[in-house]
Amino acid sequence: MKWLVVAMILAGVASVEIALADEDFGEDDAGVPEPQEIYVPEAREAAGLPKPLLTSSSGEGVDELPFKVLGKDLDADGDGLSDVDEVRLATDARNPDTDGDGYIDGLEAVRGYNPLKKGPGDKIVLSQLDTGSVSNVYQVTGVRLETRGSQEALVVTGVGPANSLVTLLVMSNGTKTWIARADGTSRFIYVSADTLSLGPHRIYAAGTAAGGAVLAVSRPLNFARGEDMLEVIEEAGTAAPLSEEQEKPQPIVVDDESRTWLAIAIDTSIISVALIIGGGFMWWRRTRGMPA
Repeated sequence: MKWLVVAMILAGVASVEIALADEDFGEDDAGVPEPQEIYVPEAREAAGLPKPLLTSSSGEGVDELPFKVLGKDLDADGDGLSDVDEVRLATDARNPDTDGDGYIDGLEAVRGYNPLKKGPGDKIVLSQLDTGSVSNVYQVTGVRLETRGSQEALVVTGVGPANSLVTLLVMSNGTKTWIARADGTSRFIYVSADTLSLGPHRIYAAGTAAGGAVLAVSRPLNFARGEDMLEVIEEAGTAAPLSEEQEKPQPIVVDDESRTWLAIAIDTSIISVALIIGGGFMWWRRTRGMPA
């Protein structure tokens, strides 16, 4: 059953259609509140933070998480991973510390460690993106700069499987890994004090396995970081929309030289057909003893 859930997630059965826009999620007319944002005040990636001290209980590890733990109906063992995440990561949904190393599974996943492998050597190294695994379940819908108090912050919005962790891969000179979590409406907001260097960047939203393999990934959102602004860049190879004039049927224009060769080709075709018909008729008369 759990593999059926994984297949449905990766196949896009639960995909959410949402237009690309460089704007925040807000409460809409239907009264849906904006999702809980994940704010990382350190100017470094959440997945680059060290493990905390060993915990004596899962409750202490939960305090280190950047988001609230879901209810028991969505997170049976209270380790910060939803039951949907537990299926994707192949962790034990009834054990908050699957590998028994003293760190709850959710905290390991958020900080970039493999919850199925005891340390040392459990730091995740993400595999190369597989363009064949592109899925509309994961989308980056916007990116912008904001000021939080006296600190400039980078805000990324998007969608992913409901109540599930989303790995954000920010690529420029190297790859940065940020971990967001989609809410019950499949939306997420990630806020980072790492506002990136000046220049072009590309960001993906992805679902990853416990060891770092990319299982499903969004199409990229390309943007350029300026001094005080971000500009979304149109994806290479994407055609601009046609104007009303361009969409109208256009007349076929044939120049004089082309018209001459077209006439010759038509004449030649007519002569060939006539010769074939004539030859066939003469052969028919001969087979019946009739004079040619």
